[in-house]
Amino acid sequence: MEPCLQLKILIATICKQYKEFPNNNIFDNINNIYSIITKIKPKEKSDNELNNNIEIYNSFDLSKAIIKGKERDITKIKINKKDFNILRLKKALQNLTSLKILDLQNNFIANITFLTNVKLNNLEELYLNTNHLDDSQINNIKKLEFENLIIMELGTNIFKSFEIFTLFDNFQKIKVLGLESNPIKENFSGYKNHSINCHSIEKLDLSNGSFSTEIIDLISCFRFENLKILDMSSNNIESLSFIKLINFGTKTNTIEKLILNNNDISI
Repeated sequence: MEPCLQLKILIATICKQYKEFPNNNIFDNINNIYSIITKIKPKEKSDNELNNNIEIYNSFDLSKAIIKGKERDITKIKINKKDFNILRLKKALQNLTSLKILDLQNNFIANITFLTNVKLNNLEELYLNTNHLDDSQINNIKKLEFENLIIMELGTNIFKSFEIFTLFDNFQKIKVLGLESNPIKENFSGYKNHSINCHSIEKLDLSNGSFSTEIIDLISCFRFENLKILDMSSNNIESLSFIKLINFGTKTNTIEKLILNNNDISI
């Protein structure tokens, strides 16, 4: 039986059951209803649906995606501390080949070994800020196989060592690095001859720290070429002398914004 005939018979059954149409006009009404139904356009799918993009905001939805075999369609994961499940995430990581954004901020994470030995070649943004990461995790961060990472947020953790700045050697495409609100406080004079290549970096956030005169030794190590924003607000900086030490490599000065509010600078 043809689908259109099946539909007309179904309409006829409904009309007869509810007696909404006179019997002598029922087939005219069937044709009218059929005509209206066949003109109804299906709802247009969103770009996300067309591209099979899936965004995950809790562990339950992550589990559903795993059960349905949809891990390869996940492009974003953002899970907060109330719902964070390392084991569940770790189980899915190997198959998250389309993941672009991984947001795990504010989760009390102290160890990121669950992210090591996992290749996420399409990952562009990693948010690990507001956790409990310290210097013991710097080597684990260096082991991350996220070769196309553009944004790395590590603010509001417990990093103290200069070594955190050597991350640039491992992530050559990073444009934004957030290290705000970390107690980085060290005598940087021993690193004066250490060269940190920051060719791709466009924004560096070192705000709300404890930098003072040692910032001169720190800044002299950087080799910037595309830096546009440097945020040093809310530190203990007393002099602007460090500015002339900013090394912009072979390019001209590209900096657009230098943020120094809430310091003790005397002019």
